[in-house]
Amino acid sequence: MHTPTRLLAPAAALLSAAALAPALLTPAPASARGAGQSDRGALRAEREQQRAARAEERASRAQERLATRASERAERKAAREAERAARRSTRHGGEAQQNAAAGATTPGTETEGVTVPAEPSAPAKPSTPASADELKHCSATIESSSSEITAGDSVTIFGKLSCPSGVSVGERELTVSEGQQGTAKAALTVLGSATTEADGSYKIGSLAFDTNTTFHVRVGHHGARVVVKVAPLVTLSGPSPAAILSTVGGAHALGARPPKVTFSGTVKPGDGGGRVALQVAYAESGEQWRTVSFANVEADGSYSVGHRFRTAGQASVRVLAHKRGRNVLAASEPLTYEVVQPQNPRLTIHSSLAPLPYGQATTISGVAAEAPNQTVTLLAHTHAGNFAPVTTTTTDSGGNYSFAAQAPTESTYYRVSVAKTLSTTLYEGVKRTLTLDPLPAAAQAGQPVTFTGTVTPADEGQTVYAERQNASGIGFHIVASATIGASGFSIAHTFTNAGSYTMRIRVPGDPALQTATSAPFSFEVAPAAAAALTPEAPASPAS
Repeated sequence: MHTPTRLLAPAAALLSAAALAPALLTPAPASARGAGQSDRGALRAEREQQRAARAEERASRAQERLATRASERAERKAAREAERAARRSTRHGGEAQQNAAAGATTPGTETEGVTVPAEPSAPAKPSTPASADELKHCSATIESSSSEITAGDSVTIFGKLSCPSGVSVGERELTVSEGQQGTAKAALTVLGSATTEADGSYKIGSLAFDTNTTFHVRVGHHGARVVVKVAPLVTLSGPSPAAILSTVGGAHALGARPPKVTFSGTVKPGDGGGRVALQVAYAESGEQWRTVSFANVEADGSYSVGHRFRTAGQASVRVLAHKRGRNVLAASEPLTYEVVQPQNPRLTIHSSLAPLPYGQATTISGVAAEAPNQTVTLLAHTHAGNFAPVTTTTTDSGGNYSFAAQAPTESTYYRVSVAKTLSTTLYEGVKRTLTLDPLPAAAQAGQPVTFTGTVTPADEGQTVYAERQNASGIGFHIVASATIGASGFSIAHTFTNAGSYTMRIRVPGDPALQTATSAPFSFEVAPAAAAALTPEAPASPAS
């Protein structure tokens, strides 16, 4: 029977594999196996030799270290023994001299015709400075010349070393460390060292830094610290102080919406990511600051913030730099502007003095465009009424008009009209007049101090406040009050602690009359057991 060719190929392959199998299973010659085992044995022997050499080297180094340490210990022990022997010799030699002097003939005298020469006196032994162990029961105080500074200012750190009786406090070197407020003691860095005076006092001066910093001194088992807080330096710039700014809108405002007023400045140190708040206070509110806008501080410390004014009147503007972990709250110096309502270009209205001190007069004037020789009517109302005619006048050939000697006794809204044309509304604030009497000649902690003065108009029963500046230097808080009587006011206040205080007197406003505030004045209070100091009189006590 004929077998197909495609079946013969697999059969041939099977026969070839069967023929090769015995050859693969046949063991290698003995000579080849012996050569491989010999190579592996030599390699193992070489590795064993290397390990033995390393162990020997390690043992040799250990013996050298032990010998060196033993030699050093022996040298130190010998040095201590020699030092003790020297001290014993000195002590015993002194005692021997004293015994000999007590039992022998007085030097310089004759005994049986022999003169005993005087022994030369031994030089005085210099005093040995006290060891560091003596300070373990001592302590030191630490203080700062100021608890809060502005970035760029400097302070002096000072204190005093106190020790038990018999331990000298003079000529001691103390180490002062510093670190950011809240830093762990382990993270403090050494600021420097100070040498104490004879009475134990020490100081390190002219230190400048720009973040809240803790200063630390440690003596023996005792430590002390003081924290100095830093306010960033904040600057503010804007339109010229003489500029007249406009409010947004108004009952009769015409024209386009006025743009935002832009204010800019810097915060130093600048750290990027901080924020500033733009605040506005109107004269009639008595410096009641209100935040109107925010902005971010750039990496270089610069900022820019805008605001559209919505209230007419005299406005003060400032910027607050929000406190972060490294600094405290700080404010810029304020800028003051006159903010007016938008004008009707066909009929404008202005006041010559705003706000108006009580009892004084102002002039209301403006221009009626394309209305020469026309009758102009002045209308007015207070907070509780409606507009009503007050007086009239006539424009000149150029349309100019003027109402002189307007002396309202309370805050008033004015408007003018020509035929059917009306101006926008003009707010004329009237503020009380506050006058302070001369300040007391002396003040002492624990004793009452009285501030007196007058207010015009003298609304009997109206409250008057004595206010003290906050520790941050931003804003004031009430410490005492009184009411206005027929002869003025008298406010008594007792200062608990001695020091310098910045004060002011304030009469709050109401819808009829604006707030009156005195200029801040410095007042010195002496300690309870010391003579009182003369306070510094304010440059301008009334505003």
